Amino acid sequence: MVRLCQRDPKWADITIGNTDITLGRYGCTITCCCMVHSQFYPEHYITPGQAAKEWYFVDSGKLAASIHWAKTKFTGMEFKWRQRGYNTKDDYHRVASHANNKYLGAIIQVDNHHWLVVEKAYLGQFIIIDPWTGKRNYWWQTTYDKITGYALFLKDQKE
Repeated sequence: MVRLCQRDPKWADITIGNTDITLGRYGCTITCCCMVHSQFYPEHYITPGQAAKEWYFVDSGKLAASIHWAKTKFTGMEFKWRQRGYNTKDDYHRVASHANNKYLGAIIQVDNHHWLVVEKAYLGQFIIIDPWTGKRNYWWQTTYDKITGYALFLKDQKE
């Protein structure tokens, strides 16, 4: 998986969809999805700058542009599920099984506003990549309080 940072100067100032919102400020979800894509296609992954112009977004009016999960055509991967909330062992196992399979991918929402890529699940914990820094974090709880949702992806089997 390629580690990407939403604040990379190559795309930080690009606006998301038809909004005035920039990737550098509010592009964590887009950057996470691009990292999942890079896991499936390390040589030809979509960059956050490309995704900001190609994917389908909804201006939420709260200084944020949200990916429209059902309408977005994620080239080379399929969106499977968006879960609001994270309370059970089933949630952990669902995310972990996606994170530990090279044909699946998972991102988690933390503190109701920020998204992280789950690179691997190990010993009941998630090893994540934070799109704000582009760095791997073995103990995400040192920065964020709780998981508040997740989204799951599948590599497009038609590729």
